[in-house]
Parts: sequence; C-alpha cells; structure tokens
Amino acid sequence: MPCPRCKSSDIFSKKFGFGDVTMHEYSCNNCNLFEEKKSTDSDFSAWRRRWEQEVAGSRDVQAIAAAATARAVAAAGGAADADDEGEDENEIGGPVPDIKPVIAAPDDDRPRLAYARAMEKIRPERAEFIRLQIERLAAERRSGAALERPGPREIELRAKYGAEWASAVAAYGRPHTTSGKFRGYEYERGFVALLRTDPDIMIDPKSRLFEIAPIQHVDLTADGPWRDAMVSPVVARLRSFGLPRLGMTNDDARRLAENGHLERLEWLDLRGNKIGTPGVEALLASPVIRAIPVVLLAGNPVDPAMQYKRDFDGTVMDFYLPEHGKIAEAKYGRINWLHLPAEGPPDPFLAKSAKYED
Repeated sequence: MPCPRCKSSDIFSKKFGFGDVTMHEYSCNNCNLFEEKKSTDSDFSAWRRRWEQEVAGSRDVQAIAAAATARAVAAAGGAADADDEGEDENEIGGPVPDIKPVIAAPDDDRPRLAYARAMEKIRPERAEFIRLQIERLAAERRSGAALERPGPREIELRAKYGAEWASAVAAYGRPHTTSGKFRGYEYERGFVALLRTDPDIMIDPKSRLFEIAPIQHVDLTADGPWRDAMVSPVVARLRSFGLPRLGMTNDDARRLAENGHLERLEWLDLRGNKIGTPGVEALLASPVIRAIPVVLLAGNPVDPAMQYKRDFDGTVMDFYLPEHGKIAEAKYGRINWLHLPAEGPPDPFLAKSAKYED
C-alpha cells in the first residue's frame, strides 16, 4: 500500500461506519499526507485505488497497529508485544529498553529516566528528548506556568523524530484537520501521552492502546459510541478527558457525574455541548467533579463559571459569577474551576497549576 505522494509503505488506514455510508481515511507516516473520503463520494473508487494499488487485500486497524508497534521497536520505541517479556534488538544492534515500567507508573519520572539511560548509546536523540521534556515540565510546574513553552532543541527533535517515535500509536490518532500540524497525538515527558481518538478505542477489549504508550490524556471524537466510552473504566487512567462538541445532553451529563471514573482527572472539557440547568446541577452535585482543577463548560446553554465582559480592544472591563455558580457555591462552598481567569484554562498537562480569580 504505497503512499501516492512519497511511495512509502508506512501507511495507516481506518474505516468508520455511518449506516449506509462509510468514511475511509489514509495517512502516511513518512510524509504526513492525510486524506479522507466518504464511500458515497463520486470519485471514491478512483481515490481508494490510488492508495491501494499494488496491494491484494487490505488490513484492519488491529493489524495496522500491530505492524506499527513492531516498527516502533525497530525505531527505538518500546515493547514489541504485550506478551513478550524479553528484550529485542534494534537496527543498531543494542537492546531496546522495556516501556512497560513507564506505562505502569506514568506519573513517576524515574522509569522514564531509566528508559533514557538505556537509550543513550542506542538513540541518544531519543534520550535527550525525554530528558528535555521532563526537565521543562518540572520547571513549568515549579513556576506555576499555565502553558507549555518548549525550547528550540526540543522543538527540533520533535519535528525530526516525533512521527517515528509515535508510530506505534499514530494509527489511533485523529487530527482536527488534514492540514494542521497536530496529528492527533502529543508528547508529555518524552512519550506520547495525549491522544485524540475514536470512542471505540475506550471500550474495545482488543485495543492495545494502553499497553503501548503511557496515555493519560484523551479527547474523544463523535465517530462512535461516545456515551459508553465516557463512562468506561479506562477513564480511571486519565488525567485529562475531552468530550467537546459531542452533543451531550442533560441526561449524558447526569450519567457522567454518576457513573464516570473521574477520580484522577485534573482537566475535563465539556465545551460546546447541549448541557442545560439539570445537567449542570448534576455535575456540580458530584464532589469528584467539584474537586477537578479545570472543568470547562463554555458553549453550553448553561455555563456556571466566571463570565467576562470585554472592551472593544479585548480588555476585561468587568466579570461576574452567574446565578448557577452562586447557588452552587452557597450550597457546596467554593468551587475553584468556576473562577478560572479571563486568559483561559491552562494546558491539560499543567492543570494542577491553574490559577483562579478571587
């Protein structure tokens, strides 16, 4: 299955079902070409032949992901198979370190630094990237920074090797657009940690996603059973969870509040949904949700958080807490995420550094 632009065979594909209509996507890890079409498009057959020429048959997403994992090992990536307890050899001939300790303790920097030490002679740029990201994030957390500020060297390494190091999980990533730099995943402390993906990944027992990377941040698309995914036990692994623009209703908000596995969350994005008064009240009634540092409800029929009035030049002229927020705090006490500042929320990676208005 060669890429029609660069002829690389490092291709990922996936098909989504929409009743009688299916959406097909292809992406090339080598040159980042990304294309998608519906099966009802007039040029669909010709377009699909462009990608599938010289190929007899096709591979499903699980086979693609397995192949990607094997390629990741060859490129200094981690465990080749969840059932393989031994070490492998990479293309330079050195032992590839095991990523399992990193996945088992995703909040601990020590397994990451041990991985970097093991990579030093095999892929020194990989070791350097891990250390740079660990050091930067630690400094940002100490200073209370709200936004990540990668340095020039980190940016250089990410641009040159990021796609290669992410090859094991790239098949699961869903970019926002086909032309943007965001490919559906992002790094934290040296490893892919954030993924924008489809809901079925969260509920499919065959999914190996959480066995091949220390994923702690997930944003869901609407392309699948997101209502089941939002209350999946897998959510208990996460530090940030994005459910924006899914069409969530009051009933959905109530189900999330009552049945979600949100105890570890530091950042919950519910923006752009259809949550009104009953749903907001259900969210605010949850002590777990009240304790999350960052919860975002802008763009819903009801948003209980601080509202800001701005002058024509963007300067904040006034701010106030809406009635729903006042009622909640009168009942439950102060809820910090109702007081996020005008400049907006922190990055999901820095949610614990969130600052609040008095």
